[in-house]
Amino acid sequence: MLARVIDFETATGDEKNDAVLEFAYTDIDFRRDGHIEHPVAGFVDPGMPISPIARGVHHITDDEIRLRGYVEFDWQRRLLNDNINSPDVFVAHFCEFERRFFDPDGLRWICTRKVARRLWPDAPNHKNQTLRYMLGLDDILGAEFTERAMPPHRAGPDTWVTAHIFLKQVQIALDRGHPIERVIDFFVKWTGEPVLLHGPIRFGKHKGKEWTAVPLDYLEWIIFKADEMDEDTKFTAQHHYHERTKGTV
Repeated sequence: MLARVIDFETATGDEKNDAVLEFAYTDIDFRRDGHIEHPVAGFVDPGMPISPIARGVHHITDDEIRLRGYVEFDWQRRLLNDNINSPDVFVAHFCEFERRFFDPDGLRWICTRKVARRLWPDAPNHKNQTLRYMLGLDDILGAEFTERAMPPHRAGPDTWVTAHIFLKQVQIALDRGHPIERVIDFFVKWTGEPVLLHGPIRFGKHKGKEWTAVPLDYLEWIIFKADEMDEDTKFTAQHHYHERTKGTV
C-alpha cells in the first residue's frame, strides 16, 4: 500500500482563473511500516502571471520560475507514476483544492482535514500547520523534520507536514486493531462524506457561539448564500437548521 501525499501552489488564488505553478509529493510506503520518503517538487509554467495575493502566500515569483531552469511540463503524469511507484491512494490536506487541477478517473482520495475533523473535533482549528504543532511533530521528530517542513506554504514542505499528520491518523486507526487496507477504505469513505462540526462556530460575527445558539437567519445565510463555505460548514448549518425548525432545506 503506497499513499502519495500531494500539494499544489497556484498562480492567482482565484477559483475561476487559476493554474498550478508548483507541485510536490511525499510518498508513504505502508509495505515498509509507513516509511516516509523525502518530498519531490517541481515548478510548472502556469501560463499566467503570478498575482500579488498568491505571491503573498507562497512568495514564488515569475522570475524564479523562469530562472530556476526546472519546469516540469508533464507533472500530472509524474504524479500518477514517477517511474518507480504508482500510488494506491492520493492524500491532500483539503483535497477538494487539489482535485480542481488534478482528478483523473479512478483515483482514490483521502482528505486529511476531513479525517482530522473526525479524529480531533476539539482541535483549535484543522489547518495543516496548527495540527503540526498540536501533535508536537517538531518536538517528537526533531531537527530533520523541522528543516524539511520549512518554509510553510510551499508544496514540498507542506506535503512533508501533511504526510506526518496522515501517518498519525493512520496509526490511531491501526492501534484500534484495523488492518491498513481497511483504514484506507475508512478514510476514503470519510473523504466523500460531510462532517458534522463540533464546538463553537469559528468565523463571522457569531464566532465563539455554539452552533445551537447561532441565529436562524445566519444559518440560512450559510446554507443559501455563502458560496465560499466548505461542505462541512454548510452541512453543519443545515443540521442545526433542521433540528430547530424540523423543516427541510
